Amino acid sequence: MSLSSLLKIEFMKQKRGFIWKVIFIVPLLSILLFSIILHFKYADLTSPRSLEQFKNFGVESQLGIFLFTNHLTSLWFMFSSVIFALTAVKINFTEHDENCWKLLLSMPVNKNKVYISKWLVIFTFSTFSIILNTIGFVIVLFIFKSGTFVNLTVILKYIVFQILCSLSIISFQQFISFYSKKLLVSLCIAFLGIINTIMFSQSKILSNIIPYTPTLRSVPLGNGSDAAIAVFASILSSLLWFTVGIIYFNKTDIK
Repeated sequence: MSLSSLLKIEFMKQKRGFIWKVIFIVPLLSILLFSIILHFKYADLTSPRSLEQFKNFGVESQLGIFLFTNHLTSLWFMFSSVIFALTAVKINFTEHDENCWKLLLSMPVNKNKVYISKWLVIFTFSTFSIILNTIGFVIVLFIFKSGTFVNLTVILKYIVFQILCSLSIISFQQFISFYSKKLLVSLCIAFLGIINTIMFSQSKILSNIIPYTPTLRSVPLGNGSDAAIAVFASILSSLLWFTVGIIYFNKTDIK
């Protein structure tokens, strides 16, 4: 069975699932929160004094202030991490709960392709949520008559950096969700990792090791060096956990 056929099967499984609702509703909730913040704080956020204050966070432009507000103040970094982790947990738990692994692997299919197909589905859903949130972010800026601050290059860079920084969570959570058949275990690991993201980011070592931290640092502020480091750390972490997952999946006897 080809990889494309497996992908079709995976998307069909999720056609009526709640994941579609999650990747639509959660980004919109974050954008709603961003809109509320702008409504009450717009004058402060666009004042010259505000730019001086935000320079402490590496912000050098008005668009940078808006990106910072959307990503950190509106907690999009946390909401997006929830989407990535929850998608991985749901897709794998469905197989455990309905005992579909044995049936799926009884077909003439390569185990690597099965694992990769699930990873790609999680990646697709995650990417869609990132793009949806960014589109909403731009629309809100135009609603508040701040469209002149929009820089397409920076916006595209923001999208790409977010996508690349999501890889570490996707690969790690994919492995954990397959490794543990218990839904609660996977959810607890994701919950603890996400809510402690800011604490982990205070350490130069942990911020580049913990799979959940790159998403926090994916905003291209200033010269973008910190975000670039986060991207590099995410890619390395993703490769590590993806490889571990593939090896474990191939060695595991599904019963």
